[in-house]
Amino acid sequence: MKVYLENVCRYSVSVFSLIYAIRKIFGGQFYMNGELPGNVSKLTLEEVDSFTLAWTFMGYSYSYVLIIGLLQVAGAILLIRNRTKLIGILILFPIIVNILIIDILFLKILSVIVLSTLLLTMLIIIVFLNKNVLNVILKTALRPKIQNSSTRIKMISIILTILNLIVIIGICYVIEIYTWKI
Repeated sequence: MKVYLENVCRYSVSVFSLIYAIRKIFGGQFYMNGELPGNVSKLTLEEVDSFTLAWTFMGYSYSYVLIIGLLQVAGAILLIRNRTKLIGILILFPIIVNILIIDILFLKILSVIVLSTLLLTMLIIIVFLNKNVLNVILKTALRPKIQNSSTRIKMISIILTILNLIVIIGICYVIEIYTWKI
């Protein structure tokens, strides 16, 4: 029974992810930059509702849409195969959580919220059904390494980290001074 439940969840999430990925990649999901519907292009910013604002914003950059679409394709394909399903979940989980947040806060369409919630729930079910494998992975990854760093090494590392942060902030500040027109 567990095998069937997992397979149904994996295949269902994969199919929906591929459908939405293809719509993104081929420009069918968002209001793409330069291709706004007539009624949308005539609205002032004050008149725009949250759905239109979100759809226009996300469609503004085709590169953004393409990256998300390709990640969805990769996650869906990896989710289909048993050996790579956890990597697929790792890719799809944050994407679907983000979609659910956007659906709840901006789109406010009940059927879309339910679909996103179901997809996220199916991913959680797959994770739950594979908890033993995940336990082994986490125990291996989080196993403390026997490394006895001296206090001197830790202090020098902290000082170097602080210096590194100062350099990074300084570089960003200089870039802002020369690029922002204030």
